[in-house]
Amino acid sequence: MKKITIITIVYNDLDGIRKTMASVFSQTYPNVQYVVVDGGSNDGTYDEIQKHSNKIDKVLHERDEGVYDAMNKAIDMSEGEYVIFMNSSDTFYAPNTVQLAVDLIGEEEKEAYYGDHILLSEKDTQRYIKTPEALGDLWKKMPICHQALFVKLSWHKKNLFDINNIASDYEVVCKLYKDDEIKKLDLPIAIYLEGGLSEKSILISTWERFKLAKKFGLHSQLFIFCYYSILMLYLFSKFKILRILKRK
Repeated sequence: MKKITIITIVYNDLDGIRKTMASVFSQTYPNVQYVVVDGGSNDGTYDEIQKHSNKIDKVLHERDEGVYDAMNKAIDMSEGEYVIFMNSSDTFYAPNTVQLAVDLIGEEEKEAYYGDHILLSEKDTQRYIKTPEALGDLWKKMPICHQALFVKLSWHKKNLFDINNIASDYEVVCKLYKDDEIKKLDLPIAIYLEGGLSEKSILISTWERFKLAKKFGLHSQLFIFCYYSILMLYLFSKFKILRILKRK
């Protein structure tokens, strides 16, 4: 029976950690390791984690250099055959999600498997995101929800996140894709809380995706350059117009 490590990264998110831990604890699959990395919360989040210490296999409570640094620490603490990140405020689709995923993986030996996800807005509206089986459009967007991705631990230990790259999860998927080591599971896996990225973050992440798409040769260099040039111009103009409208 495969051992699955579920990882939760959290910082000052008391309501979110309650929701995520409840989802993890409800999983019916029996062979799970649960790792929680808290970035030094001071709002009661860590106290809540400690209340459930009997259900958590490993807990780390210390300051970090950002979410990807925390993720790397969690990978180092993991022991399962596959790891999945279910970060604070995000949940599994259903109590039997991990069990169904393991059943679908079976005896296959791909390094990673991904599924569909539900996008939950801040107004609690839900939208089902059907992830494509073929990742040919990876060059222009991140089609996979990171909370719906199982990655083999042995691979991840050799391919840690770049803590200085805001699109580091995109880079991980690019590596898996180029090596043909990622496969779709026809299964909804996660309910992902839509984040409120700032204008700066969106522009930086888009720029980082541009560089990674070029690095991994996901399309012709000229095509990538033209597409991202237009996209960056569009985003910059959009944000500038929105700022003007807000001042009125």
